[in-house]
Amino acid sequence: MTDGIAWRRGLLAFGLSVPLAFGVGYLLAMPLDIFSFAMLGSLALLITSPILLRWHHALLICTWNAAVVFPLSPQPQIWVVFAGISLGISLLNYIVSKKSKLLFIPSVSLPLLLLGAVMVVTGRLTGGFGGGDMWGQKRYFSAFTAIVGFFALSAQVIPKDRRMLFAGLFFGSMITSVIPDLVYLAGPAFYFLFSIFQVDLASAQVSSTDQLVRYTGIGFGGQAACLLLMMYYGIRGLCDLAKWWRLFLFLVCLGLSLLGGYRSVVVTTALVSLAVFFYEGLYKTRYAFIFLLVGAMALALVVGFADRMPLSIQRSLTVLPIELDPSVERDAAGTSDWRWQIWKVMIPQIPRYLWLGKGYAFSATDSYLTIEATNRGLAPSYEAIFVSGNYHSGPLTLIIPFGIFGVISFGWFCVSGFRVLYRNYRFGDTKVKKVNIFLISYYSARLLFFLSIYGQFDQDLFIFTGLVGFSIALNGGVARRKPVADDSIGDEAAVEHISAIPSMASAES
Repeated sequence: MTDGIAWRRGLLAFGLSVPLAFGVGYLLAMPLDIFSFAMLGSLALLITSPILLRWHHALLICTWNAAVVFPLSPQPQIWVVFAGISLGISLLNYIVSKKSKLLFIPSVSLPLLLLGAVMVVTGRLTGGFGGGDMWGQKRYFSAFTAIVGFFALSAQVIPKDRRMLFAGLFFGSMITSVIPDLVYLAGPAFYFLFSIFQVDLASAQVSSTDQLVRYTGIGFGGQAACLLLMMYYGIRGLCDLAKWWRLFLFLVCLGLSLLGGYRSVVVTTALVSLAVFFYEGLYKTRYAFIFLLVGAMALALVVGFADRMPLSIQRSLTVLPIELDPSVERDAAGTSDWRWQIWKVMIPQIPRYLWLGKGYAFSATDSYLTIEATNRGLAPSYEAIFVSGNYHSGPLTLIIPFGIFGVISFGWFCVSGFRVLYRNYRFGDTKVKKVNIFLISYYSARLLFFLSIYGQFDQDLFIFTGLVGFSIALNGGVARRKPVADDSIGDEAAVEHISAIPSMASAES
């Protein structure tokens, strides 16, 4: 009897799968239009729906920082797809099930909603959101998805027994940035992998000269490994001489991070390390001496052998006042001068866009003509930057496109986000104390870097929304201190404990 039922089920599955396979093959063989794309997308959602319903939030966390793209045009990052799916499923569960709850923190949610409204109004008043001869829709899309991603990340609480695992996956997925460089090194036989990994991470390697070869993906991957080690062990754990291999591994990954030739990697890694050192309170302990000793030894080693290192590493070290290869110094100085020229031209234009920003829309014809003029020496090399809107400055890429209202809404979010991270760092569960220390340290370092050295608002917004959203999911809301009487030491004593805020109607106290 049982064999007969199993046989009929197998026959039914075979009967359904064969026409489904023919249909998918037909759609793939035909030119990819809107209809075929919609059908393939619907089939993919249908087939993967059991996995998505159960693991949508986990998949979003695992892919947030991954260098993975959706394999169909226009190849958005894979986390963007999972953000939309996860938020949709979370909202549907909340509507359908009375037991389902959503985390909602007004202090950080409201400024993001205001920021989204500012972007919509600005876009409508300054050329729309792209299409036809107007470009710029991709930059709007990046900024909007960063906001959607925040609500998707912060909607669900991470199970307590998986918090450290998910924290490792959230930051560890950055290491996938090494894959594009490795694919290019492996040769054309592996180029098909560029359909699922960010090809632009290998662009610096493609355009490198025989003298200066830059490995962008490997550099960012090495930095990601350094950050992951800091998250798990902290500066205290890395300076534990009894477990010297941790520090050795950190220094090896730090060396790999310099292969990209980016000074920003050196600066951000140093800022994060100092922030972790501060938030761990090590400046008041004997670890301060060990930290300074290790730093001095590393600096002495760099100074002694810097001019013999690969040129890509030397370019990363041009942020230090040491003697390096003249060609590398000229290349780095040229980039710095180029940025100064951009800022000198754009800063006086801030009053023009103070009340109504420029937006992201720009003419494709103007862009083409500007690039041609630049290539023929008829315009400065930075002229094309003015058209596209990438001013190589965080504040400029915010205030010029979205004016004072964009600055107010983003500033409100940054302050509120820091408050959320600080409270979770101070009053959160001690079992994830190191993660909370790293979250506020990384947030502080990246925000300082964005405001003072380099940033691009539409590309960096997901960093800040991701850190705050993940902190909320990790801690089950926003931790707060509540006095609790302890009979053993008197009624006036109090202890700190965490109080999660898991409902839609809840607000921070």
